[in-house]
Amino acid sequence: MAEDFYPVPPSFGALMKRQGTERSFVETVKLLGSYDEVVRRFGDGKNLEEYQVMKKLMKAVKCDSFRELRQQMLFREFVEYLIEDTLIQKINVSESIHQNIALYLATEPKKYYFDQQYGCIVHHYDFRQLSDTPSKDQLRRTVSEYLQKFEKRISVNNINVDINDVQEVMEGGTPRICRYITITISSTLVQTLEKLDDMKFRLVRYS
Repeated sequence: MAEDFYPVPPSFGALMKRQGTERSFVETVKLLGSYDEVVRRFGDGKNLEEYQVMKKLMKAVKCDSFRELRQQMLFREFVEYLIEDTLIQKINVSESIHQNIALYLATEPKKYYFDQQYGCIVHHYDFRQLSDTPSKDQLRRTVSEYLQKFEKRISVNNINVDINDVQEVMEGGTPRICRYITITISSTLVQTLEKLDDMKFRLVRYS
């Protein structure tokens, strides 16, 4: 049975698990500052219109396309509308923590307007050169620092980082090396002292 990994938003890596995609979309949009940034992150209007939350929004405001929507709504109103309870289901604490960590891993440092230090150092590396990869200790340290600063709902018990290279051969193509970075976080909820299931994230880069 294939191991499950929580989805890191598509801007950074492959989604290893389909659940949470709609919520990840909304959580990512909340970090952006304009419609243009949304388009750069997710692609043109046709791609955006495929999200169910976008379909609901366009139907609610009687727009036939994303282009028409952005002409009709201020970006601030657009974001507020996306996060209303009528458009996105409330989630439990564990799911919320998963989302926050996934968004951190997907964000390049200095790209988040409200905190220039927010973001994972992994974006500083060129994975096309397999020698240019952060060490396990570097990743473990940067994830630990992020959790201490931004995710105070949990007490971290352990952070495990694995880096593996796998050769893939596509039908009719040349072999390529995939670099898999797997981050597993063991933690406890501060408020209830409940031990959470291990949170697993996989980042994928190709040579």
